[in-house]
Amino acid sequence: MNTSNHSSSYSFQDSQAILIQKAFRGAQARKAFLPRDLYPQYSFQCEKINESTPRAEGGKIPVYLPRDLSSVVLKLAGREAAKERFHKAQAMRSIIKSEGYSRLVIPRAMLYKEFIIEERLPICIDPQHNAMTYWHNQSLFDLPVRQMTRLFTKAYIDYLVEVDEAREEIIRVRYDNIPFYITKEGDKELVKFGFIDLERSKIGSNVKKIEHRIFILASIFPFHSKIIGQVQT
Repeated sequence: MNTSNHSSSYSFQDSQAILIQKAFRGAQARKAFLPRDLYPQYSFQCEKINESTPRAEGGKIPVYLPRDLSSVVLKLAGREAAKERFHKAQAMRSIIKSEGYSRLVIPRAMLYKEFIIEERLPICIDPQHNAMTYWHNQSLFDLPVRQMTRLFTKAYIDYLVEVDEAREEIIRVRYDNIPFYITKEGDKELVKFGFIDLERSKIGSNVKKIEHRIFILASIFPFHSKIIGQVQT
């Protein structure tokens, strides 16, 4: 029995499958980046920043809002910190994409010198605005809260609340660090969560005890305590 043709055919099909897989992974990875053809515009905006450039309020690092390019924000994080933030966002994005968490959004980004150039999401970072968005649209939060809880079985973000360590109690929820926004798909309204700063995120199921994760999420989403408690680890 002559198996040479079969072997040759199999090898060809196998190599083609590998090429397709590589192309798919490459396409998925590129989705995390801002359009490369706009890189000259992005870098130009970083270079022209001065005292008159509008800035976002608050935050640990300067976040600039260029007038000539309203589709992005420019975060002056420092070269090494920018790389670290970018890679942490990529790690979190990998989980979100693989699990199909469509309501959890990490903005596309790229690096330039000491800057993270990041896609501007349609969000408001005012804590009161976000708290009221949750208060008045509780039913729209069912799916995103469920996805957020499932994400927390695989990863953790520890800056979403401020804790008084001496009294072991939560002082306030940082709704500015997990901004919500309402969008439309067809005639249907839905809520998405914007992950705009993953500096203190960690990947792994053993970073914090599951009871702690559930407690944090229930503090952020008190009207969804039942849904949060039902999500299996």
